[in-house]
Amino acid sequence: MDAARCVYCQEPVPARRLALEAPLNRYCCGGCAAAEQLEHDVAAIPATEARYADPALLQTVARRQGDGRWQCRLFVEDLDCAACSLPLRQCLQALPGIEQVRLNLPARTVTLCWHETEQNLPAILTALRERGHAARVLPLDAALDAAESGRRAELRRLGVAALCAMQVMMYASADYFTTPGTIPAHVEALLRWSSLLLTLPVVLYAAWPLLRRALRDLGHGRAGMDVPVALGIVTAFAISAVHTVRGDGAVYYDSVAMFVFLILLGRYWEKRGREHAAESVWQLAALQPTDATRMDGDTPTTVPRSALRVGDRLLVRPGETVPADGLLLEGRCQVDESLLNGESRPQPRQAGDSLLAGSMVSDAPVFLRATRVGDDTFCSQLLTLAQQAMEDKPAIVALADRIAAHFALAVIALAMAVGLYWQLHDARHALDAVLAVLVVTCPCALSLATPVTLAAAASRLAREGLIVTRARAVEQLARVTDVLFDKTGTLTQAELRVAQVIDRVGWGRERILALAARLEAGYSHPIARALSRDATLDGGDLAARRADDTGVHGDWQGHCYHIGPVRDAGANTPDAALTWLQIDEDGRTIAEIGLDAPLRPQAAAALDALRRLGLDLHLSSGDAPAPVRRIATLLGLFRARARCTPAQKLAQLRALQAQGRVVLMVGDGLNDVPVLGGADVSVAMNSGAAFAQQAADLVLLEGRLQALPAAIDIARRARRIVRENLAWALLYNLCALPLAVSGQLTPWLAALGMSASSLLVVGNALRLLRGPAARREATPPPREALA
Repeated sequence: MDAARCVYCQEPVPARRLALEAPLNRYCCGGCAAAEQLEHDVAAIPATEARYADPALLQTVARRQGDGRWQCRLFVEDLDCAACSLPLRQCLQALPGIEQVRLNLPARTVTLCWHETEQNLPAILTALRERGHAARVLPLDAALDAAESGRRAELRRLGVAALCAMQVMMYASADYFTTPGTIPAHVEALLRWSSLLLTLPVVLYAAWPLLRRALRDLGHGRAGMDVPVALGIVTAFAISAVHTVRGDGAVYYDSVAMFVFLILLGRYWEKRGREHAAESVWQLAALQPTDATRMDGDTPTTVPRSALRVGDRLLVRPGETVPADGLLLEGRCQVDESLLNGESRPQPRQAGDSLLAGSMVSDAPVFLRATRVGDDTFCSQLLTLAQQAMEDKPAIVALADRIAAHFALAVIALAMAVGLYWQLHDARHALDAVLAVLVVTCPCALSLATPVTLAAAASRLAREGLIVTRARAVEQLARVTDVLFDKTGTLTQAELRVAQVIDRVGWGRERILALAARLEAGYSHPIARALSRDATLDGGDLAARRADDTGVHGDWQGHCYHIGPVRDAGANTPDAALTWLQIDEDGRTIAEIGLDAPLRPQAAAALDALRRLGLDLHLSSGDAPAPVRRIATLLGLFRARARCTPAQKLAQLRALQAQGRVVLMVGDGLNDVPVLGGADVSVAMNSGAAFAQQAADLVLLEGRLQALPAAIDIARRARRIVRENLAWALLYNLCALPLAVSGQLTPWLAALGMSASSLLVVGNALRLLRGPAARREATPPPREALA
């Protein structure tokens, strides 16, 4: 029988490739498979874009606006600056049927609105591709859509307030620049009634969100920061309207309109600043692809991402986003993970390596086996944790909110006292003084001082490779005095390797590793991955598998097996520097497995940087004394403990806390979960166990330990900025309040001062976002070379 021929080059297919899954077994090498796939992909690009002509698929990525209008969001890779956005905007606006184009530069997204009778999504994608713009469609996100809809409504209200305020100020200038009695009575009445009509939409439409929130607060028996503002607006407008109807007395339409405009303008920019501070979190949402290519036999089929299941074989073409976490089945590729972890350069991956959902394959088509899909992917879990952190309220923010609420009550009481005083001494200045007091003391800056700073710090930490999963993390990081490290998978690289197997019963290396892998199956700790990497599992699953402080137990084929750290490595193993595991069958030792892991490249530099920040470092490991001593020597850790159970690690942590120390715990395994949860603040490695990540306050991406000293520095800067913001907010109120009480500050000037104060607080917080992220290059550990 003739040997099988490669379908691309017609050369014989080697026997080792015939054993691969289809369609890989049809090619003589990976190069032929990649070449044919690339040719297919180039020819299939129009078909890939055309799939959005399917109404069912279109509804998963676009929203019908009514009257035949559709809206969707695109992610554009090359949308980096304002100069890049101009040709993209011109390209889109030149297309027929495009009714609206909105660009979000920080998120690199474009929101389009088109009419279905003149334009369609496949044609838009084709036009962008032909003009050199790499764009991909983003799935619908209700939270992002709601935020964008709210932003449009805010801009409409701001526009109404601006137009009406300008007109009312023009009418009021007649009173400012003329002497009393100069303007005829009928003209003055006309100006007053015109100002009333123009101020009405400002109060009822533009200021309605302020009034609604104030009514809600009063309905719940509390005085929020909007209550004094709403009280000032309603009081001034009501008195002005009464005086207009009566035909005598002062009117304050100009102050009301200008005040509302300045309030809305200040709060709009405050909100934009907060959104910019949290932009990195929303970029995680933008990484989720809408669909995936699943291999049904030899046939690629496009399916929604929600239809993927664990075990599916997926095809990812160059330039496409990986739709699920999985294992690369064959070959090599370059993967762009810049939006996941900040690594600017594509990372090489080979057969057996993990690919994360949200990363982008940049050079060759690849096949992968899905291991985690949907909400279970690493990217989705990070997004969930980060959103929970944003919704969470740290203790310092809750305290600031409580202070602001009491402050608002005090402001209302003070305004009533000021009004009574002026009513008795000079009634003409009473209302101006009351409005100025209500406005100038609005505690907006006080309430913004902390949350905006913490949001900016969380965004900067994400740029450094740390995702905040609990809101308390930033304020606790700033107080850290000690850092407690785990060893395996934390200070050493996540991927262990089996260095030696000691067979004491004649089973053979493969059978021993297969049993060890079966015992550790399902766990994501580095030891479990090292044991399962090359093992071949057969013969059924273990029964009654369970884990405790000593390791993992399981029943198989009538015997009880246990795997855990060896009890006496020095006596029974030849290399004490390795991490040794012991396998027991019915209580007797049948094998030992020696694992080895090199130090992380940045470990020494990171620990040196932590020492320069004045922190004390500790090592607590469940490993044997010899490998722990080796790592401690290389890194200069003089406080190192070996053979620590989870309970002993927790006891060590409690002892430090009893001395008044604030402890940061860095770990990755299931045995670290108790101490991660008990620490003042904790960091889990992204390669570690899922339970460890859920128990931690932050997740460290890509194992970059140098992000830890950067995080401590950012947290300390954030604490300093919070103090500066609180000091400024209090100082502003102390300085402006006497001017308002004495009647020297007009209401519109008070509104200007309040808005400027809030913007200053936001701008000060956003200083945390300045500057590049820490360098990503690996730094070789000098101590290892000396040792």
